[in-house]
Amino acid sequence: GSAELNFGFLKLLPCFSKVDVLNINREEAAKLFNLPFESLTEILHRAKELPCKYTIITDGIRGAYVCCSGQVSHAGSFGGKPKNTTGAGDAFGSGFVSGLVLGRSVEDALRLGIWNSGLVIKKMGAKTGIWKKLPPDSDIKRVKVTIQ
Repeated sequence: GSAELNFGFLKLLPCFSKVDVLNINREEAAKLFNLPFESLTEILHRAKELPCKYTIITDGIRGAYVCCSGQVSHAGSFGGKPKNTTGAGDAFGSGFVSGLVLGRSVEDALRLGIWNSGLVIKKMGAKTGIWKKLPPDSDIKRVKVTIQ
């Protein structure tokens, strides 16, 4: 959270080696790395260097990025105007981690995160819309993932 980010990068660095999945939004990542919000390329470069197994940076309607093993994967959002973004980042994170727990690839975990958050932003409330069962693979694969 914001209070923890105020400790600064160097103080938090030892903690990151104990983290499997770090799920932060772009604004939080910029604050963590002491970079301008607009410096996405530099933010992703720094995120790739974190010792976390997976570093997720959600970016609102622009989708989400996952840094893993020095590689960055990106998936765009579903698009359209959201009704409410409350809980979208948490829904993304739970979808992503669910994918990992189910033994899916990083790309499919990213797709599941986008899918879950995409359902949440279409409804009012932080949890309304979260999927109760895994979407069919044909739906999951419709989320385009690019490796940068």
